[in-house]
Parts: sequence; structure tokens; C-alpha cells
Amino acid sequence: ALGLPLDEITAYMNDRDIDTISDTLRRQKALVQQKKQELEIIERKIDRRLTQLEDARSSELDVIRLVHQPALRLVLLRDSVKFNGYLWLESSIRKIERGQRQPLSYIGKVGVGISEENLKRAEFGHYDLVFLVLEEEDAYEGHVETLSECECAAVRFRGDHSNAPVYYRKLMEYLAKNQLETAGFSREITLVDNCISNDPAQFVTEIRVPVAVSGPADRQLSP
Repeated sequence: ALGLPLDEITAYMNDRDIDTISDTLRRQKALVQQKKQELEIIERKIDRRLTQLEDARSSELDVIRLVHQPALRLVLLRDSVKFNGYLWLESSIRKIERGQRQPLSYIGKVGVGISEENLKRAEFGHYDLVFLVLEEEDAYEGHVETLSECECAAVRFRGDHSNAPVYYRKLMEYLAKNQLETAGFSREITLVDNCISNDPAQFVTEIRVPVAVSGPADRQLSP
């Protein structure tokens, strides 16, 4: 009932005394506490995914707005990729997970980006990097980049990465109209895709472009 391994039960039966069973129970309690911590981490991750899915389901689509982006920890892979179907990021993901002893979670956390230079050139046909967002409990054996908090021009739309170029054009028009400057690479993530739903009508993708905000904080922006 206490979940003791058979070899420890056998050892205790051969050498029964208070010290032996006390040591055994303390070791078992430490294992239980470790397992409890692991389950709490899993529970928090599940809660975040549920929150993300509900947020995606209630998204206001095709509306560009300024949003605050908290600091991010990323595994950043500078890899030129172009959308061409279901497994288009498979090679990049294999590179990210190379050498990891613990499995990584990818749903709603893998994204692609266009460099600031290519955003300014209006080159939206391919991506310059692939990234994995790390949560606070995630341990990654390799280089991790931390991005400072910033303001972003953001838009969500119905569809996947194949529909993104038209929204990049709208974002850049929004920046120009409101005299905002790009301040980094874009962050594009499918919040709902074919890993979550078989119905393309449920797909939701978000693009965020970091911007340098100048002037009064409460100034009115054009839609």
C-alpha cells in the first residue's frame, strides 16, 4: 500500500527494526514529493494549454492592435524555411530537440519569424527563423535566448501560415499609417492548427511584430 519496491520489502523482512523501516519510509516520502512536483508541473502545463485554446477560440479576428509582449525565453534556430505543407517544420524541430534528455512540448509553442530587415523590405514569402517558446519549468540543454518585454502590433486571423503574407502587408501598412517602426523579428504562431483540429475553419494564427513606440502613451492610433 505504501508503494515500496519489492527489494526494499525483502531487505526489511530480513532485517526488521525501527531504523530500517524509518529510512525506507523517508526515501519513499522523498520519491512521492518528487513525483508530486512533477505532476504539479504537468498540471500547470495543461492549464496553460487550456487557457491558450480558450483564448484562441474567443479571438477577435482581422483586427490589428498594440499588445504588450512579456519577456520570452526562446530556443531560436536561424533557419530559412518556406511553408509547403503539413510537415514543413519537421527538420527544424528535429534540430531543436537534438541532444535533449527530456521530451519537449510543442503544441502552441513552435513559431516562425521574419527578420526585421525582410519585414522592412516587404519580403514575406519565406521565414528566417524557427523558435520554441520555453515555459518557466522547461529545462533546455543548449543555447536559450531571452527577449525583453516589448510592445507589438498584433493580428489574429482564420487560417495557417499559408495565409500569413496578406496579414504581414496589413501590419506593415498599419505601422506606416501610425508612424511606428519595427523593432525586431516577427513572432508567428498557429494557436489552432491541424495538430489540434481537422477542421480548417477552426484554425487560428497570430502574428506579432515588435514596434518602437514614441510619442504620448495615450495617443490615438489609426486602425
